[in-house]
Amino acid sequence: MGPKILFTDIDGTLLNKDRELSLGTIKQINRITTNLSIPVILVSARMPKSMRILQSQLGLTNEIICYNGALLMGSDDSNILQDKRIDRDISNDIIEMSKFYDLHFSVFVNDHWVTGRHDEWTEREIRNTKVTPKVFYEINFEDLFNIGTHKIMLMGNSSSIDSISLSISEKYSALVNVYRSKDTYLEISPKETNKWNAIEKVLSIYNISFDSAIAIGDNYNDIEMIKYAGIGVAVENAKDEIKTVANFICPSNINDGVAKTIEKFFK
Repeated sequence: MGPKILFTDIDGTLLNKDRELSLGTIKQINRITTNLSIPVILVSARMPKSMRILQSQLGLTNEIICYNGALLMGSDDSNILQDKRIDRDISNDIIEMSKFYDLHFSVFVNDHWVTGRHDEWTEREIRNTKVTPKVFYEINFEDLFNIGTHKIMLMGNSSSIDSISLSISEKYSALVNVYRSKDTYLEISPKETNKWNAIEKVLSIYNISFDSAIAIGDNYNDIEMIKYAGIGVAVENAKDEIKTVANFICPSNINDGVAKTIEKFFK
């Protein structure tokens, strides 16, 4: 029996060098969803709005795993299947710490993206995600994040990221996950969540066992899903640590790695 479900990371995995879906990727995903009835689940650190844009381009209407598993949504945005958050007071403290280190901060909850200031970091993320944030003084910041946040992202020079990463880990290691998505990017999420935990919930919905799942990724937040899926796939451009836990290395994201993985495993 072949695999019955596909989970794929987005940035550095599904999208090409222009941060877009290639025609080959769209074609292969359409083939397996239409002809083979294979569910394709997007799994990302992104917010729902950004992921729904890609879903629409792929003709998908199923679940999405957002914010590294902190938020799992059904086909209907009102259907929340998992909702884990960073405590409000911890969120506020991390924001204050980011100001001390003069780092850009972005805070995410549900489909809200709030940034400390509109700068080059904001512009970069707008280009990447096709979503525009609010600046914190434009909204009632305290009310919005009163029950916590799904993700905090800090951006800036690598030495400042080094310092604040150490500070946050020393203070809140039991309460949040901290990982470096790039030298200049630090992402903070609720401690008890990761992509694989959310994937397990999706597998239970479809009544599919983990050994019938393919998971494809490239970065540190993809380790668990690549390690525990029946077929764990790392794109060629993945971090070396990711490749060591993978069953299969596919071509890079800029060489249609996801599409070629689908061609290989879904006949």
